Amino acid sequence: RKTGVSRALYVMVRVEEAGCCARLCRKTPGDDEKEDGDAKKVSLLPASETFGSGAHELNRRALVMHATLRRNENYGRVDGDGGQDVWRAAWVGDLPGLRTKLESHPLVAAASEPAGAENTPLSAAAGFGRVSCVAEIVDRLDRLEVSEYMEGKRDSHSREEELAAALVRAAEFGHASAASYLLRECGADPGGAIRRGGAYGRNGGGNALHAAAERGHASVLEALLEHARPAALLARDANGRTPVEAAARWGHADALRVFLRTNSGSNSSSVQTPRSTNPTDPTDPTNPTNLCAVAVRWGHEDALRAIVECGGGDATRAALSDVVAAEAARWSRGKIAAILQSWSTRNVPTGNDVTPKPPSVDGARVVRWEPRTRGAVLYCPSFWNPDEGVQSLREQVERDFLPRAHPLVTPANRRGLRSPLPRDQAFYAASYAAKAPPDEPDTTVEDTPRICEDTVWWSSYRYNPSHTQQPAPHAPPRIVAALSAEVHRRCGQTCNHAVVNRYRDGSDAIGSHSDKATDLEDGSFVVSVSFGAQRRMVFEPRVQAPSIDGSGAVVRAADVKATRTALNEECFDVDDVWREIMVEKKAAAPRSEAKRKAVARERARRAALRESNPRVAAAAYKARETFNAWRAAKGAASFAVDLEPGSAVFLNMAFNAAWTHAIHPVGGYAREAEEEEE
Repeated sequence: RKTGVSRALYVMVRVEEAGCCARLCRKTPGDDEKEDGDAKKVSLLPASETFGSGAHELNRRALVMHATLRRNENYGRVDGDGGQDVWRAAWVGDLPGLRTKLESHPLVAAASEPAGAENTPLSAAAGFGRVSCVAEIVDRLDRLEVSEYMEGKRDSHSREEELAAALVRAAEFGHASAASYLLRECGADPGGAIRRGGAYGRNGGGNALHAAAERGHASVLEALLEHARPAALLARDANGRTPVEAAARWGHADALRVFLRTNSGSNSSSVQTPRSTNPTDPTDPTNPTNLCAVAVRWGHEDALRAIVECGGGDATRAALSDVVAAEAARWSRGKIAAILQSWSTRNVPTGNDVTPKPPSVDGARVVRWEPRTRGAVLYCPSFWNPDEGVQSLREQVERDFLPRAHPLVTPANRRGLRSPLPRDQAFYAASYAAKAPPDEPDTTVEDTPRICEDTVWWSSYRYNPSHTQQPAPHAPPRIVAALSAEVHRRCGQTCNHAVVNRYRDGSDAIGSHSDKATDLEDGSFVVSVSFGAQRRMVFEPRVQAPSIDGSGAVVRAADVKATRTALNEECFDVDDVWREIMVEKKAAAPRSEAKRKAVARERARRAALRESNPRVAAAAYKARETFNAWRAAKGAASFAVDLEPGSAVFLNMAFNAAWTHAIHPVGGYAREAEEEEE
């Protein structure tokens, strides 16, 4: 039925597009054209009978494919029943199936879906990051006869627009490899497509830069900015926002850093946005006052910090301006107002003094200071009497240590396996008594517990709030309260949560980690006080590090993940057995024998593909080289602090966001060969 209606509508539209809008009649040779009221006799030329037949053929085949797909509802059954659906083959990465379908239906490479998102096969492949399918479809489009392609698309710029639309899809869903291929190999224009509508409920308009900025895909933005023209950064979406303003609107701090560092000229090969010399010019899309106001209006603290971090003195002054303060008050952003107030009372650069200074702690020396990020590590060698601290901890904390196999403190690895914790832990927190106002009537809703006078709220710190529960904290003993008071005396910070980690011998340790910032106040310190034997705390970069080859390049942790993803995609694209293994692995229950067998088959098949397929071997080599480069760069940039008895380490939240810290076992970790290979 749908196909029949579409056919009838198509016929009427085709007659109109042919210029036959008036009353039609047969014209015999020798007749003169005469006016007859508002109607006009016109001849139906033979050419108009076939007008648009190529476009109709594209539409017809697309309808047939989707009718078959909807009828069977399952891609496997569609393929088994002989159904043809190029779009599904493109977005699942079925390269052999895609080639087969395009061999029998070559024109569908340029067709749009008749319903839904109206993607072309190229956009479907790019939206799911299928680089090999993107390359195949682009090659098919280039091989199409010009007449067929032009007749189907009826647009002299159709290829460029289709590439730009595919780039938008890759940017929307964060597929940096697909975006880089479209930019480098196909010449796609980051500013060449206007979106019909954004994914995830966002509004339309804008270009690929908007698509990546709205979703915070920093790696995609870096690739786009290398190929974008200045006009692309000034384009506005349906809401009137430039790409950098869209990043501020949705609170993506990493995306803002990419924009602002590019605009500041830190990457000389990237495009820079034309900007005014006036830092408060409202027409400048990167003016810090406007960006800070947008971030504050929507309550994005991390975005505000990123703007100040990358914008230097202008951004700091903009954040402390009356305009930003008014936005915080207008939209009741109390926490942001407190952050702005804390910045205004601290050592924040103003006027001509644009060189930030490290924070100070009484009796501590600066171990590491990064002016760009304002990250700092300070070391206080004589924080507390070491003998008194050890004795007090043994007397007051011993009863509160949790079992090492306690389910609430035992971490699970990526395969779901749990191992005993390599240290003892006790959790403490401040408590607050909550009292209902005595002069207010009881308006408690039925079935809702009323706040009683003896209700106690614990200041619990959530280590991994989306995956694990946390053990209930105890009231702090005298030694913990005394240490907290000493922290307040030295730097003015009030601590309300503490964890005591006991390392019984040299084999006990804590791995590389950064403390979760979910419940930590901006600008605060994580304080680590040490007693007992001397151990070493090692700090390593977690996001990026300078390459050891002296070229000035930066190696990123995200590059390791991207190359591994590309390796898996190469295996997936070329091998049916690999796809079968992936299905088995996904279907197997965690920690089951089927899961272990699937993992073993996966390793064996990957090794076989590396030996037999040059493309897989090349992807594997690149993944290994990237991993080695990141490990070498991270190791070269790392540093350590020897923790003397009674000492304390202060690291602020800006440093915590960019670095990890650990106390490794004495002598290092003994990794098995299999774990090292993995």
